[in-house]
Amino acid sequence: MEKPKWTDVAIVVLTVGIVCLAGMQWWEMHSGGAQTDRIISAAQGIEANARQIVADNREVLAKNKEAIEDTLRENREELAKALAQNRHALDASASQGKMALQAAISASRLDQRSWVVVSKFALSEEPQPDKDFSGIFWMVNSGTTPALNVSPASRLGLWGGQPPPADFANSLGTRNRGMIPPRTTGDTHFYTGPLRLTKAQVDAYAAGAARIYADALIAYDDAFGTGGPHWTKVCVWHASGRPLDEFGLCDQGNDVDHQ
Repeated sequence: MEKPKWTDVAIVVLTVGIVCLAGMQWWEMHSGGAQTDRIISAAQGIEANARQIVADNREVLAKNKEAIEDTLRENREELAKALAQNRHALDASASQGKMALQAAISASRLDQRSWVVVSKFALSEEPQPDKDFSGIFWMVNSGTTPALNVSPASRLGLWGGQPPPADFANSLGTRNRGMIPPRTTGDTHFYTGPLRLTKAQVDAYAAGAARIYADALIAYDDAFGTGGPHWTKVCVWHASGRPLDEFGLCDQGNDVDHQ
């Protein structure tokens, strides 16, 4: 048998190497494709997970946004209620403070204002038939400020009992400019209109069947210029046989304003 030539051996070896090399390349390509598929699959899984995370985060953010908006709305409502309550409390406090201040001012004015009262009354003389006589009222201002525009109106008459109320409205239509200083001692006075009695009336007076009644209304203003005119009403009576300056108070008709 003829020995193979080295060239044939070389060709066979070369062919086997080429086949082995081709097989290795095929295996490498096959393995690389599978790995690529795995990489692609893993990438797709990562992408799906990322999308899910994004979707979850969006849902969480939406819920958080809604919760924050609800909280802010509740806070605004509570703040509005608190502000309204505070405003109401402040208004009430301011109103009470204003009322207290006004009450203090009114009390101070009442304490400081002028108060004109009658301190004394007397007849100019005892009644005689067909002869005029008058009544005299002495006034004092017991307040701490002057009494301004003092305007007295009066009535003098003979009655068997309490006289009907006098109507001094027309007498006060014209105010004079009289002034009584504060803390006076009674030097200021005014006269009633004259009264003339008949002999029969003088006899009834002397017998005690009738009395001399005098009533007056004194209007005046205080120095504050508010609450006026102020007024004082007085009604007195004088009986026969008593001193000219002795008098009694009527059952009605004595009062002062309280402003």
